[in-house]
Amino acid sequence: IPAGVGLQVRLAQLIALIVSVWNQDEIRAPFNVLVVGYNPERVGLIGPGASFSKWYFSLFLRLFLGCLSLTVTFILIINSVTVRDVMLDFTAVTFVSEIDNITFVLAQWRYMGRHVHELTLKIKKIPVKKASDVDDTSRWSIHVPRLVSLNVLIVIFCGFWAWVTRG
Repeated sequence: IPAGVGLQVRLAQLIALIVSVWNQDEIRAPFNVLVVGYNPERVGLIGPGASFSKWYFSLFLRLFLGCLSLTVTFILIINSVTVRDVMLDFTAVTFVSEIDNITFVLAQWRYMGRHVHELTLKIKKIPVKKASDVDDTSRWSIHVPRLVSLNVLIVIFCGFWAWVTRG
């Protein structure tokens, strides 16, 4: 951890860290899917052997990968000496974490071949339950846990950042 880093760099680190947590799809998605719940018909459309335990394990793995990505982001950001370095590191990690989404879009546009294009169409046809499909009384029970879990992650990472950068 570089010593003698100015306030501007520390603020840039803090902002990049908060945005990283909020921007991390691999952390938001498992919470969203967990709130919607396991549906054997929808999960069966993806793969015939997708049982509840495999579904739950896949959510755990996505959450683990999201936390691992945030840890790498944290390490890169905390070792930055200038605001420019913070922004370059943040941008690089964000780009790498978005590669899967970019690849999916390219596959939809047939850049990955006809067979992969057909698979993306199959995935797009799978019905997804949205928060807007839920009645108003239970909507809070969906949004509050997701919001709380993301804010808890922000507090944990920012608290660790504050502990590491104190000096």
